[in-house]
Amino acid sequence: MSLVTSPGASDADSYISVEEADDLLNNHSLSVDDWRSFELSKQEASLRWATNILDNYIEWNGSPTNPTIQALQHPRTGLFDKMGNVVPDNEILPELKIATALLAVYLLENNPLNNSSIFKSVSLGAGLSFKVSDTDSEFIPDYIINFISYWGTPSKNIKNSEVRLFRC
Repeated sequence: MSLVTSPGASDADSYISVEEADDLLNNHSLSVDDWRSFELSKQEASLRWATNILDNYIEWNGSPTNPTIQALQHPRTGLFDKMGNVVPDNEILPELKIATALLAVYLLENNPLNNSSIFKSVSLGAGLSFKVSDTDSEFIPDYIINFISYWGTPSKNIKNSEVRLFRC
């Protein structure tokens, strides 16, 4: 199933496409060889997962542009770039796209689902649901947080949080 990346769409499931991730990683000389070694379905699944994590574990500045319509936390109103210019409320921040690509690579390389020490509980149902434990484990590495820290901060509730994953 291909990714839906249209900003503000009610069925959006990723901030970037596989092609955009390829370009961003290549243009910034970031993990592109590792990324390309994974099959397309795994790349898409990791981009969905990265988007879900960033949406659920970051407290974003501003407000969703169309909170009753859009599926994701972005695009947002009330954001400014580092030069003080208004960020258009119909676009995804370039830094968020980079962070999504980097987190997708990180998830593929370091699958946190294989690290049982970061989970309090795991349950199966319509989707896989897990709760992050009280350990100091990095669920979103600092180098990824740095790309987006101007527009949002890790949730104080990242520990003891619950995220639902669905098979792609």
